[in-house]
Amino acid sequence: MKCPNCGKEVADDYLYCGYCGKEVTMVPEFEPEIESQIDEHLSGIADNFPQTTGSLPIQIVNNSGFSFRKYVTLISGIATIIILLLILLLRSFLTDHDQGSAQENETGVEAENLTEDEDEDGIVVPRPLFEPQGDTFGSGVVVMMNKRAAGEIYYTVNGALPTTSSTRYMAPVELREAGRYVIQAIFVDNAGNTSEMEQQIYVVERPAAPQIMEDSGEYTQNTLIVATAGTDCSIYYTDDGSTPTGSSKRYLTPITMPQGKSKFQFIAIDADGNVSDITEREYHLTLATVLTPEEAVQRLMMALVNNELIKDVEGHVEGMPGKNIYLYEGVMEIQSAGQYYKVNEFYMAPDGSTTPTGAIFAINTHDGRVSRFGYDTRGNETLFGLR
Repeated sequence: MKCPNCGKEVADDYLYCGYCGKEVTMVPEFEPEIESQIDEHLSGIADNFPQTTGSLPIQIVNNSGFSFRKYVTLISGIATIIILLLILLLRSFLTDHDQGSAQENETGVEAENLTEDEDEDGIVVPRPLFEPQGDTFGSGVVVMMNKRAAGEIYYTVNGALPTTSSTRYMAPVELREAGRYVIQAIFVDNAGNTSEMEQQIYVVERPAAPQIMEDSGEYTQNTLIVATAGTDCSIYYTDDGSTPTGSSKRYLTPITMPQGKSKFQFIAIDADGNVSDITEREYHLTLATVLTPEEAVQRLMMALVNNELIKDVEGHVEGMPGKNIYLYEGVMEIQSAGQYYKVNEFYMAPDGSTTPTGAIFAINTHDGRVSRFGYDTRGNETLFGLR
């Protein structure tokens, strides 16, 4: 209802106006048209009552002793009560209708997520409207701030309270990196009126670390390493002990577990560049030996002949009077490569004397693959091609 003094809207359960302090009547006002209809209705009822110009000269009494005057008086009282009840019901209906309309208006405003504030002069200054509302997001989020009147929006992110000296809103705010963001904003209309501050909190989470199906441990058969990550995430990994980054090997298909000892480190990177924690796995794959040391040496000499490093399987070398001989030293394990027979190369002169050539070969105990053994620039054991 409206305050009869200042005309402001006052809630129905208020006894005093919150604007001017005037006591508010609890009876809602009727519209002029409705009051006219009620007056006509009451007048019509009154016209039906008997008209007299004075007191009745004769009092008629029935056999039961009940007078006609009393009968008319009783009927009039009942009619009056009924009319009053109808008036009260009609007023109640109109009050409920007005409240329902007000609730619909409030609901419509709430559906639009609009907040209005009234300053001391009664001027309505709408707060900025955020889209989307503050929440937790699995990846980056783009925040828009809207206004409902001519003016400007000013905001801060994780900083001081916003003023007209703060950042002026010109384009959507992109929150890409993982973290917690508190955005505070005000709206200032063209007349310089400022709204109350609107605040929203956004949390951008880091992507979850990759899930690796194969646990760390000992393995005795060929195994594939399978990695999974969240939607819109890419997986990168290393197998040399270094920390993975976006420049490391990208995981595209399951990885064949290498023989011997190996260490893998995986990360996930989402579309906004946020990096997950590292998932580590360490494996030790030992496959069954299928070659004896003697068979390994024979496999080596055949490979050397095929690569034209010796003339025949007896070890003769082009342009040399003697020949090369190959002596088995033992089994060694190469990081991420598996177990190998280690074989040293010697040159045997015609007189039977031997001299090491410095060449060392490695023959895989499982599949007979032949490689040259050596060390990388960091001093780690490694394998090379025959040439």
